[in-house]
Amino acid sequence: MNETHTVLLVFTAFVTFVLVELSWALAKLLPTKSTGSSTEKQDHLAEYGRAWCVQQAVPFADKLLGVSGAMDNRMLVPWQSAFSFDWAVRLPLIVLSAIWPSPSVLFVAHVANIASWACWMPAVWDHMVWAALLEIVFVLAVLGGGGSKVIADRFLKAARVLLIILYFSAAFWKLTTSWYDTYTSCAPVLLSELLSGLAPASVLPAGSMPANFLLKISPVFVAALEFAVPIALIANPPAGVLLALVFHQTINLMPMTYAGGFSLAMVTRLVMYVPGTLAAALKSSAPFIAPSAIVAAVAGIMVAVHDSLDSAACSFLALTFLYLRGMTRGGLIDAGSPQKKSSSEPILARCMLVAAVVLGIGYGFLAPIAGVMGMASSTMYGNLKQFGGTNHLLVPTGLLQGYYAESKDASWMTDAFGGGLLRVDFTNSSVLQQLAPADATSQLPKHARALRAGINASSSYYELYAARNYFGRSQDLENTALHNRGTNGPRMDDPPYAQPAYELRRVLKLARDRGESFKVVYTRLPASGSPGTFRDYTGVKITLEENPAAGTRTCTIGGAPCASDEVALQPPPPRWLTWMLHPYPMPLLDGVAAHPGADAVGSKVSPLPLSTKEVDKLHSVETASIASTTKNSTSRSAYSAASSVGSEFINEQIPRHQRDVAKIQSQMKSFVKGMVRGREMNVLSVDGQLRACTCSFDRKLRNYNIVISKETRSIPLSKFREVLQAVEPEDIATPLDELCATFVLDSGECLSFRFKDVPERENFAMCLQIIVDGHQ
Repeated sequence: MNETHTVLLVFTAFVTFVLVELSWALAKLLPTKSTGSSTEKQDHLAEYGRAWCVQQAVPFADKLLGVSGAMDNRMLVPWQSAFSFDWAVRLPLIVLSAIWPSPSVLFVAHVANIASWACWMPAVWDHMVWAALLEIVFVLAVLGGGGSKVIADRFLKAARVLLIILYFSAAFWKLTTSWYDTYTSCAPVLLSELLSGLAPASVLPAGSMPANFLLKISPVFVAALEFAVPIALIANPPAGVLLALVFHQTINLMPMTYAGGFSLAMVTRLVMYVPGTLAAALKSSAPFIAPSAIVAAVAGIMVAVHDSLDSAACSFLALTFLYLRGMTRGGLIDAGSPQKKSSSEPILARCMLVAAVVLGIGYGFLAPIAGVMGMASSTMYGNLKQFGGTNHLLVPTGLLQGYYAESKDASWMTDAFGGGLLRVDFTNSSVLQQLAPADATSQLPKHARALRAGINASSSYYELYAARNYFGRSQDLENTALHNRGTNGPRMDDPPYAQPAYELRRVLKLARDRGESFKVVYTRLPASGSPGTFRDYTGVKITLEENPAAGTRTCTIGGAPCASDEVALQPPPPRWLTWMLHPYPMPLLDGVAAHPGADAVGSKVSPLPLSTKEVDKLHSVETASIASTTKNSTSRSAYSAASSVGSEFINEQIPRHQRDVAKIQSQMKSFVKGMVRGREMNVLSVDGQLRACTCSFDRKLRNYNIVISKETRSIPLSKFREVLQAVEPEDIATPLDELCATFVLDSGECLSFRFKDVPERENFAMCLQIIVDGHQ
């Protein structure tokens, strides 16, 4: 941790303090009412139970109403299935609990919920684990016996502590180098998305001082807000509830990453800190106008952002209204204040507190440190580097993967965590392409992308979490804003990505279960490093090809057959671990070498600096990388694109005297795709001998790679001076003829290649010269 990070942590602590003080000051304006005989009659267990039922009912309501719900709604087995546990068991129990919230009914309903959650693990959202842990605490409280009041007191004390720990864990995992780097941080992504929904470009232009200021302070502010919520809940529960309502409402305003499931899961449990408040809100004497005005205004904004309201949003707004109404009435808001422990407190209650602390710390902090949880842990949106070395400012991560990376023994731990790290360089598997890298950039609002460009933040956004959670759930995916789907053909624009060997074994099983014919090319990586070093690492490539229809499977390493213990040939990981662990792959993008841990977002940068005018034009097209030419030769006068580029933009860049624009575009696209895959060629030596080689570009057209006899040479395209054809240049010793093309490097070195005919030579030389000129 350097001085800059120390300053950022101090600043985060200061902003946290300010937010807590502001929430406390606001809470002091609310009338309070001491707990007394009237509060003793309140059934806090029933109040909690009915609030809990609201959250459970929302996914069912969305399905019945045909409403597109929040992206993180709890998953349901379709009711049309032969047997749906959700519709046949959970839903009746939810209805019964709402009508008759007795300890026994709530106990059975909570057990059913826990069982359902366990069946979906680990493809669940993190808030579902939070909810499951709280439900486990409730089950333990009921098993302790006693009436509703005793159970409620026992449960609420432990549950408050547990939820505070969970809130702290989510904030803690934001303390990473990549979170505080606006280039890679998820904070500007989320804030730009929020701002795009609240303030159009005419009000908050991209690149303006207010917009840039807000985005640049977003890592500190968001981390501080997440720390402030649990601190306020400890110091002053009503203040904490108000702050939590604001925090979760901002999440509900996200146009794309609308995590209404998380917000609703928490708002239904905030009553644990102000028990009696929801019941007080139902009294006729409670204020109506002020809470109604606030909620109506927020609802109007949500409709403007989302065009409609789903069940989660409506439920959140309704509960917000009840909280505001009950708290402004002065109804029991101090009933949830922490109480001093007495020596007469039952040992069971103390054990419940210990259990809550163990569950919270074990899941919230120790699981990511050990490396047994990735998805479903409290690290969401934290830009946390979960393997290959930590980027957290305070603690390590992925310890088990690091410890067993080089282990060769046959222990069960090596089988689970061994194998080291891999870089997936290419795959045409639709399953693997769906799961990673899951580029969701195009789904971000246009204004959000422009806002991020204003601070030179990364231009790509990857929803690895959603892609994995929705795998095999197309019926749910279609009803959300996210559509990260695989394709049947190869995609050449996907960046390489790093992941543990465990994850390759896991996803290969998924592809095999679907009977896919596929190809995967990967490279073993060092046990630790940054995304930049992983991206640039040169190693022997392993190629796996499978065709179930033909019954063939081939695995080669550097052209030779793989050993039987090669990762791609290993069986799937042990079931006990796959129940917990879904690691995030790490997209390896150009431009992130100085930003270690950019595992959630990254940049697809252009190989050329573009003018402001050109950047503005690029906002309206999808582009990966661009190369231009300024030479006079007809073989060099074109503007090309490495991936999909708007044709209007290309046409503006090609000189008017160029007659066959479409032909050049088609040639360039085919050329680049072929070179990214790798092209078999013949290099001509000084003695006139031809040697077979494989030549390729990296995906961003930065380097020209030549592989001869397992040895790789990578030459930056910026080092190419020109591409000559036929017998030019005449002053070198290499025997050239009409089928040759020679690359002249800025060092004076010449590399000559021979082609099968003149048209092939001309096409190759022209296309390569266009790329080379773009780097001049």
